Amino acid sequence: MVSFTLQLLNIFTGGYGQNKPRRALIILNPTDGIYNQCFGQPKLAQTWYKKKADHLLAPINALRAWSRNNTNTDSSFFDVTFFTRLKYSTTQPIFIEYANGKTQFELLCNLEGSVLYPSDTGKIPKCCILQDAKDGYQQGIDMFKGAFCGCDPNPQTWGSGKICRVYPHKFPYLKYFATVEHGESNITPWIDGPKGEEVGDYIINSRFGYLEGHPGGFSEEGFLLPNIGEDLYDPVELKNIARDDGKYSQVDAYKILKEKNITELYFSGYGEHTTKNFIEEAQALGFNITIISDAWDSHMYYQNGTNHRERRQNAFNAWKKDFPSLRIQTSTEIVENQNTSSGYNKEFKIIEPECRGKNFAEPKRAFVALNLQKGFLSSCKRSTITDKIVPNSHRIIPRTNAFLEWSLQKDFFAHLYFTQIRSYNEILLSESEYALSEDLFFNSNVCYISYNGSIKQSTLFKSLSDQGVKQLFLAGVALDDDVLETAREAKNLGFSVFILTDLTQSRGGTLQEGQPLESLMKFYYDLADNEKIFSSKTTDLSNDFYKGFSIPFSEWLDEDECIKQEALGVSSSYRLSVVWIITFLLSN
Repeated sequence: MVSFTLQLLNIFTGGYGQNKPRRALIILNPTDGIYNQCFGQPKLAQTWYKKKADHLLAPINALRAWSRNNTNTDSSFFDVTFFTRLKYSTTQPIFIEYANGKTQFELLCNLEGSVLYPSDTGKIPKCCILQDAKDGYQQGIDMFKGAFCGCDPNPQTWGSGKICRVYPHKFPYLKYFATVEHGESNITPWIDGPKGEEVGDYIINSRFGYLEGHPGGFSEEGFLLPNIGEDLYDPVELKNIARDDGKYSQVDAYKILKEKNITELYFSGYGEHTTKNFIEEAQALGFNITIISDAWDSHMYYQNGTNHRERRQNAFNAWKKDFPSLRIQTSTEIVENQNTSSGYNKEFKIIEPECRGKNFAEPKRAFVALNLQKGFLSSCKRSTITDKIVPNSHRIIPRTNAFLEWSLQKDFFAHLYFTQIRSYNEILLSESEYALSEDLFFNSNVCYISYNGSIKQSTLFKSLSDQGVKQLFLAGVALDDDVLETAREAKNLGFSVFILTDLTQSRGGTLQEGQPLESLMKFYYDLADNEKIFSSKTTDLSNDFYKGFSIPFSEWLDEDECIKQEALGVSSSYRLSVVWIITFLLSN
């Protein structure tokens, strides 16, 4: 009779009697950029591709399915599931590539506008690279945050309990790169993804910053707290941050956990540094923590004389030492324990997704330059101004020559295309001040299109698609009309599209290349975030794909950013063909 009563109780409490804990499953970074072997196409940065986290998909999917089928009631084993993702205007792929052998940097954070230091003027918290601020050479988005992020430059004014403080972790230093990381933040379709907040599934942006526009401002890989220098060992500060169940925090996860009365957190997914940050926060706020070992992994920072498995185990051992109450269990152990305590043997079946084990070839790429022709480009010799000439566009030509020289030596592109508007049909080679080098232009195609200058409805797209091209890299003029329209058309037709920011120019002054503009950076950020049209400097490509083999800009650019005439007479040693192919592709 006692056994029967216990079994009835288990039916309605999930095996824990009246004290059934409330649990949350956290899936770290289940995005295309992490699981992109299953996504099917290597992305711009090869370092994402090297992560190969696809082996985590099967146990995570199995746990999700088992959890929903865990009891005979409407309750699941996991009451809430969080899909976290990085949404940030810096470059994680390049960060990893350059981490080894670099000196460290620190973040100086100004907490004005945070939950600790509310702002009456609408300011938001922000962080800057401290080493760059000291050198007076702030880069990237830091250029728009003010010297020292608006903090007093005297370090004596920084510290715990003060509005300005140095973030407690150090990072390998790297220079600023322009590739838009957050473009990889789509939840991968191969995971048992979010089914809606009404069933307890939430997407949480755990990392966001200056351009993201999140209410409250800034989070540096924070899950429960914004992680911008909070002192987790100061009980007064911690209580202040967590007041009213996290109502004032710019990170939504803590509010949801308190609302749902969650007490246990189970971590899965990908990311060593992120996981450690999250564990520190969760422990400080009183949650019980479990890492699902076969559903969690990371690239693991290099340690001499150790392989990946050993580094992974070393991380577990260190975390167990730092957090004695931390549990580390496999998905199978979690299931077996729950099935035993509940008295029901619910099905748990790990099935590899179909994408696992496939080999994906490096994608074919095409370079397409628009309207690099007389009548559109500004002159280094004359001050001719018309409504068609794009201001300050002469700087594109020497940079294009340098980039083509680099790309041809590495066979980076399968195809090169230069489009021209039919009513302005003077090709660039006819005038030396505009000249694209004939040695570099020899194996290219010229596509004549009707006005306007975008390639909308052109047979060029069909030709590229028929030849297996997957990625388009766009250059030319003008960014704010023909280039942008072409990018959108190509994206709609299924291409991955990248605008080469230093090989284009805008008519409008707010998007002009050549000087740091917050409006231009925000334009590229929004374009990637909203339309998945990405941007990159040519230097990002060279550094990411062929580290140490740089683009020879100095050989082509003079002090006025015009073309060096002597460079045009140098014959190329890497010419693949003496035939200059001109293909006439008429638009529909």
